[in-house]
Amino acid sequence: METMTIGGLIKTTLIDFPGEVATVLFATGCNFNCPYCHNRPLIMPSAETLTKGTVMAHLEKRVGLCDGVVISGGEPTLQPGLEAAVVEIRNLGYKVKLDTNGTRPEVLKRLLDRGLLDYVAMDVKSSADRHERVTGGHARDRDAVEQSMDLLMGSTVAHEFRTTVVFPLHDYEELRRIGERMAGAGRWVLQAYKPAPAIPEKEALTTPPMGTLESWKSQLERDIPGVNIELRTGY
Repeated sequence: METMTIGGLIKTTLIDFPGEVATVLFATGCNFNCPYCHNRPLIMPSAETLTKGTVMAHLEKRVGLCDGVVISGGEPTLQPGLEAAVVEIRNLGYKVKLDTNGTRPEVLKRLLDRGLLDYVAMDVKSSADRHERVTGGHARDRDAVEQSMDLLMGSTVAHEFRTTVVFPLHDYEELRRIGERMAGAGRWVLQAYKPAPAIPEKEALTTPPMGTLESWKSQLERDIPGVNIELRTGY
């Protein structure tokens, strides 16, 4: 974990790794600048970091109490030490879940090919048309996202795709465009945006009513057969 920078951790979680009691590690740095980001302090140059000794001491202490480790961010696949860190964590006996925005398919492929991941949650934040507005990223990143989607859809590793629904960035037509690309996906999670306290946002954003999401879910299931959609409240 020498070249992987961790900006924080959650000691124990029951909700971030399906079916597992887990610790969450948050990698610093991101190549997106989403206006609704809850982890904005992690992507700032001034982000505080934890030492390797602190992180490993915690994981060693939790062996037998936690089943898995979630590596989130930020964007973990930007970290040059990610692969070595995953190996080190697995050597302690943990399962590993990766949270990613999908912009580094070559890193994802290597981890999948080596059998180093037990679960992957990939954020699909927008359709191609709204990619730059929603993510603050470059249009070229969208091609990488598509490659990562294909990698996961063709993989036997448990995975889910996630879209955080934010007004006014998303409406039904935007979700339908995203969903059309999900045809064949095992699990697509729509999660309602919840404002983060004390984190200034780049534009006025609001939470979609759960009733609206439930209605859209039903309509999406009619319009896009074969997609398993799950609603999740907040993130």
